[in-house]
Amino acid sequence: MEVWVQNDWETRPAKKWLKEAYGIELKQNTLWYYKKRLKEAWERVNSDLDSPADWGDFIMLTKNGVPPEHRREVHRIWMGIENSYKRLGLVAIKPTYRRLHWWAYVIEYYGDVIQDRADRQYIAEGYVLRHMAADLFGLPMETEDLDQWLYYQPWKGGDKEVAYLRAIDTGRVPPIMESLKFSQLGDSNTEQTEHSVRILSFRLVMQYAPKPYLLPSQVGWEDLMEAVTRSLESRAGKEEEPNSQ
Repeated sequence: MEVWVQNDWETRPAKKWLKEAYGIELKQNTLWYYKKRLKEAWERVNSDLDSPADWGDFIMLTKNGVPPEHRREVHRIWMGIENSYKRLGLVAIKPTYRRLHWWAYVIEYYGDVIQDRADRQYIAEGYVLRHMAADLFGLPMETEDLDQWLYYQPWKGGDKEVAYLRAIDTGRVPPIMESLKFSQLGDSNTEQTEHSVRILSFRLVMQYAPKPYLLPSQVGWEDLMEAVTRSLESRAGKEEEPNSQ
């Protein structure tokens, strides 16, 4: 939706972005269906939150939940993302006010335990997707799993890891949910696909990492991609098995 909003709802940029970022190619009628659905939701909500942020408009930044004390940090996160994309010859989607709000949220409440900027951005994406889905499609915004994960800090290992796993086993806290599943990842051997997924997909780490409660920076990229490949091959094998009934 953000790609469409930032390109006046033209189909070609969205199609190009899906190909570059995820290796996904959709049929034209499927893409039109998604656009129609998302545009209707966008027009119904008509929120400034999903408009590209104007870094020079401090009033709008504050109004949309980006406090002055965190503007410098969220701007540097964005500059890091933008320059990473430029090195690959890609165009990064401009951050919306919604996205900056959740980047600032993670910095404000968890900046003392999440040191890496990329980790902060990854974690914020988990909140962004749920917040957007709640606004556009009326889904409940459930964050208990992320909140408790950040509270227990199981990525530190030792007693913290044990306490977190015990809390899950006893039902006191929920395990981390997948915010969004990938239907396919395209050619994971290409630098462009790997880099785009690395930047965008906190959910990928949570879905496929050997320990899904680690921080993204703690997961070796090669190990992660190997786990992704095994999972997709296993899924494909099950789909091809003849029905024994």
